[in-house]
Amino acid sequence: MARRRDDYDDHDDAGWFRDQLRQRDREIADLRREKDELNDLIWRLEEYIADCNGVMEAWRDTFDIKETDKGVWTWELGSALGSPRNALARRFDRRVRLVHERDVGRPLAASEEDVAVVTKMHKDGKSLRRIAEEMELG
Repeated sequence: MARRRDDYDDHDDAGWFRDQLRQRDREIADLRREKDELNDLIWRLEEYIADCNGVMEAWRDTFDIKETDKGVWTWELGSALGSPRNALARRFDRRVRLVHERDVGRPLAASEEDVAVVTKMHKDGKSLRRIAEEMELG
């Protein structure tokens, strides 16, 4: 009995071989498509990393960031962030105070005594749910 070497020995018709070639061509096309997708992903990731490195380099130049011998990044708040930043923060804080000083929302429908009791309970550390239950607000 002759020993069978592979699947091709069992088939004599040309149609079977044509089907095998077509299947191989489809698999090759799928592998090429997958390779192209992965190459595109690699290209986009390399571009992203280059952009990130550019941003980091710009930060190092702008803020005069230096790496110490221990691998720690340090910088000093110099002219880049000094007084203009502080002036901006002061303007922002001034506007925030204006917003917080105004009465926002509807007026309280509670008497002065109720407000005092709720404030005291809150300072004593009671939860809002417990305060609402005791004052019958909920």
